[in-house]
Amino acid sequence: MKIKLENIQNFLEKQNWTILESNKNFVKYSPSAELNLPKEYFLEIPVNVSQEDFLESLEKLTGKLSNEVYETLFSQEDFFSIFSRNISVVALRIIDSNTEDGTIALPRIAEITNNLQKIFRKIIEFVYTGKQIFGSANTEAKEYLSVCKVLPTPKSIFTARIEFPTFLRDTYFGEINLSERFFQLIDFVKKEVMNVDISSVNENYVAQYQDFFSVEILTAIRNLYKNSNIKKSDFSFLNFDFFGKIETNNIKVDIFTEYIKQVESVLLPLNSIEIIGKVHSLTSKDALHAAKNKVKIVCEENEEKLKINAVLDSQKYQLAIQAHADNYDVRISGIAKPSKSGYSIEKIEDFSIL
Repeated sequence: MKIKLENIQNFLEKQNWTILESNKNFVKYSPSAELNLPKEYFLEIPVNVSQEDFLESLEKLTGKLSNEVYETLFSQEDFFSIFSRNISVVALRIIDSNTEDGTIALPRIAEITNNLQKIFRKIIEFVYTGKQIFGSANTEAKEYLSVCKVLPTPKSIFTARIEFPTFLRDTYFGEINLSERFFQLIDFVKKEVMNVDISSVNENYVAQYQDFFSVEILTAIRNLYKNSNIKKSDFSFLNFDFFGKIETNNIKVDIFTEYIKQVESVLLPLNSIEIIGKVHSLTSKDALHAAKNKVKIVCEENEEKLKINAVLDSQKYQLAIQAHADNYDVRISGIAKPSKSGYSIEKIEDFSIL
């Protein structure tokens, strides 16, 4: 990997480091006050690539960033990577009695990794579709996730670390810095979701965030805390253009759930759901003459199940019978309402066999 010197300088200057002095071989930087480093602390950036100890100086620099400035949260290899490629690293440090020795139970790490992957997937789907609910971009999400990597955890308190491409391009919103967006979403959950008056979450409120979150993103973040049993943790994000750290020690799952339900109740009447799935069950007793025939449709995608209970007229119900018998996919769309097992649609906009 070839480190780009401008990326190192850009990173330090974005973190408010200041230049103390420079010569033909080095630029010396002083840290910002918020880092709480000694006043005499400095970093030297080698700038003369023909200098004999150039590579050795780069190793010394990245070692200091890893071990002294960011206290082993990010490895020396992480800094080599972000200074040479457009990648980011997210570190989720989990702080409890079960992880203080740097280890974690196998089922729990599987849950954490799975939930982090779902957050990435839902952010990508939102970015590619612009939909605050029921967005789907399976091909794009698979392509992006295929190049993400789980990194080794450092010693001490357990830290889940993932390397991922920093930018999404040619999307609904243009170019998105995924590292900054992920950080902003966690910050939003901590500051807004945990403190907002639920009664104020109306159509105007949700419209303010139409370019920021989806129901599925919020649900994925909520599930990370709920399913992985995370009480105290912090997120850190790193790339050559950005560093952000946020502590999340007071995420109340019940409040988070109520917020999601309220946002969903606002969005559902305004957004038609469209899914492709299989007819799971048929419950009409008089398919030829009844005006309202109940059917359950299940969409399975990426280990997630979406269940739709629909009421069909006689003609559409005959299609459902055929699709069920031949195991064909069906497409259904309409305005949905929450139900105990998923969603229900009474006013069908489209029902067809694929």
